[in-house]
Amino acid sequence: MVRSILISFLGIFLLWFSPSAYSLEAWQRPVQPPESSQLFSIELLRDNTRLPVTASRRSIYEKLPDGIWRERWQIQNPSASIRKLVSFSATPYSLFALTTDGAYMGDFKSGTWSKIFNGKTNTDKNVLSFGINPANPNHWFLGTASGLFESDNAGKTWFRFTRFIKNKPVSVIRLSRHEMFVAAGDRLFRSTDMSSFETVFSFYPSSSGFENTGDQNLITDENEETLPAGADIFIHELILRDNGCSRLWLATEKGVFESSDCAGTWQTLPSNGLREIAVHYLVFSEKAAALFAGTTNSIYRFSLTERRWQEVYQGLSHPRPYGLTITEADDPALLAVTDDGFVVRSLLAGELSGHPQWLPSPKRVDLFKALINLEPSVRQVQQRVIRYGNLTNAKINRWHAASRLSALLPDLSFGRDFSRSNNTDLDRGSTSTPDVYINGPDDVNHGWDFDVSWDLGDFIWSSSQTSIDNREKLMVDFRNDLLSEVTRIYFERRRLQTEMLFTEPSEEYTHYEKLIRLEELTALLDAMTNGFFSKHMEKVYLQHPELEQLWASQNVAKKR
Repeated sequence: MVRSILISFLGIFLLWFSPSAYSLEAWQRPVQPPESSQLFSIELLRDNTRLPVTASRRSIYEKLPDGIWRERWQIQNPSASIRKLVSFSATPYSLFALTTDGAYMGDFKSGTWSKIFNGKTNTDKNVLSFGINPANPNHWFLGTASGLFESDNAGKTWFRFTRFIKNKPVSVIRLSRHEMFVAAGDRLFRSTDMSSFETVFSFYPSSSGFENTGDQNLITDENEETLPAGADIFIHELILRDNGCSRLWLATEKGVFESSDCAGTWQTLPSNGLREIAVHYLVFSEKAAALFAGTTNSIYRFSLTERRWQEVYQGLSHPRPYGLTITEADDPALLAVTDDGFVVRSLLAGELSGHPQWLPSPKRVDLFKALINLEPSVRQVQQRVIRYGNLTNAKINRWHAASRLSALLPDLSFGRDFSRSNNTDLDRGSTSTPDVYINGPDDVNHGWDFDVSWDLGDFIWSSSQTSIDNREKLMVDFRNDLLSEVTRIYFERRRLQTEMLFTEPSEEYTHYEKLIRLEELTALLDAMTNGFFSKHMEKVYLQHPELEQLWASQNVAKKR
């Protein structure tokens, strides 16, 4: 009954559905760079091409105008890794790679790379942030796991910024022509003269509040313990709107904070729609009037007009982000690197795209509705995942019952004692007669013991139940993770089917790319259900061969 209502609702919905809008709102996977599943950062070159550049832990790849990727640089230190890529309008042809072994700069005009910073200690080498003064392109700042460094000659020489707090990881550096913001630990600092700093934001792990303390001229505390990078990082990103501080957004472990008076006061953005409060990546699109945030497991959009978060995972089977950036072109887009590789999402929905609406024939809509009715339901797939992973509660219940029944069985113990020893006596003689040792018969001992005991208290509470409870918690967490993943893949597959049906036919390459993606999602479901999904669909298509028309390539040829 529920499925019939769902299918009826879907039919009404699809008649009013705009396929071009969905296509634009879904993530797309263009040509992938090498190591596409191992990318950890993405940035745009600030030259006139504004092409994306991505990085794995060891290599940097550039996307060429023809769409092909090529490797531009590889870190040579085998024990080091790339943490982040950054670029600046003040140095349009340069890209900076922040690594665990210092900072490197690549000149994309000449193709040369050079090391511009090499700290003395391991914490100094661990570079977390970088900034260039837009008023003076030769004035650079660099944040490490142990403090802030400055260069006034474009990175030729560096010195520690002694007027700033030491031994705290500097996770963010942002500069405009009038202000400089630096995040260290759980505090954000501002300077208008790049000499003295005041605290404009602070929050503590034990409290959800924040404060503007106004501390001036921070002096290094030489007794502070140096912490490894990541151990004391609470602020991950700062967005300056209009390249100034009229409006700021701060991505932290406690959510996103907003200031509309140059960091004078802050307010927390609503968390409605966020499944996780910690935000690690944050970008802003002026044309879309929206923030885009990356958490540990997904990507979200925050509309400045609607003031709410919305998860944007359509088109992704693994939406965990490792980097976000925005290209504000005529057709602005959000670029990301995830476990799905390099992905792109248009930011202007269908109303600005200029594409006409397109609807398939009623016959194809009827076939699609029939297919939905014949495919396994999400509940069936979830049950198969639980069965294949042996994740039912029956096993835990059986363990609990067995641990109590074991109290009825006694503890049995028995032993045997068998020993033999010499029996020797001493006959002491006189002064003229020697002592004499007399050997008697051996002493032989035989013994048996047998013990039976019950601990009926275990019938009420068995000590083994504590370990069973721990195993149950681990199993429930694992089951929830698997069900969440299979549910996401199931409905991502359904969305792709809908897009293929209601998107205006185009090139055959695009059509077959979507078919391959559909097979990939089906294979992911099979991997979690021991092939259940494909086996079921083979029977469906065998009994209803007319359903094959939904995915036939002649639909493309007909358009031509």
